[in-house]
Amino acid sequence: MKPFLILIFLFLVQVNFAQDINIEWQNCFGGSENDITGNYSNSMIKISDCYLIGGPSGSDDGDVAGGNHGPDDIWLIKPDNNGNLIW
Repeated sequence: MKPFLILIFLFLVQVNFAQDINIEWQNCFGGSENDITGNYSNSMIKISDCYLIGGPSGSDDGDVAGGNHGPDDIWLIKPDNNGNLIW
């Protein structure tokens, strides 16, 4: 019984120290195929007034309409600080 109580106590201590996540914005970009997926989703950097996100694109519709020219396309997008697509 004592190990069980210790385990419960350790779990409760961990829960009390958990941090809240503050999501500034979230949005989906791309089209109907795989666009900026997998490890590429971490390819996002914040610059002074916006973000830059880069990765592969397999779509030719949605935000990528007319922009896909084969399986090795790279897509670089720039959303503003509110998550609206600039280019």
